[in-house]
Amino acid sequence: MALDIFNARQKHIADVFKSVALPEKVAILEYIFATKDPTKYEIIHDLGLAPAEASFYLNELEDFGIIQTKENLPVKRYCMNTGRWEDYQSLINTFFDRHRTSLGKCC
Repeated sequence: MALDIFNARQKHIADVFKSVALPEKVAILEYIFATKDPTKYEIIHDLGLAPAEASFYLNELEDFGIIQTKENLPVKRYCMNTGRWEDYQSLINTFFDRHRTSLGKCC
């Protein structure tokens, strides 16, 4: 039986960082921010990703809730889930702000 030494907040922060821990995911997010509701084809074409690779990363980002799709259109389009994005931004900012006072006190 493994000991659970990490609390829920720590696990959640780690999950948020993991969700964007690859350059491909960061590129996709930046592209979605810069482009009005792109399609998967546009993401594949403009970022030079393989179709399977783009699908995998888009599904991961969507499953985590950072992006969402507009499926009522003839073609599936991607956009940011602004509510979730703001929640994660607040969580990360709080994490960094909480530890700011410790900076510069090493060795």
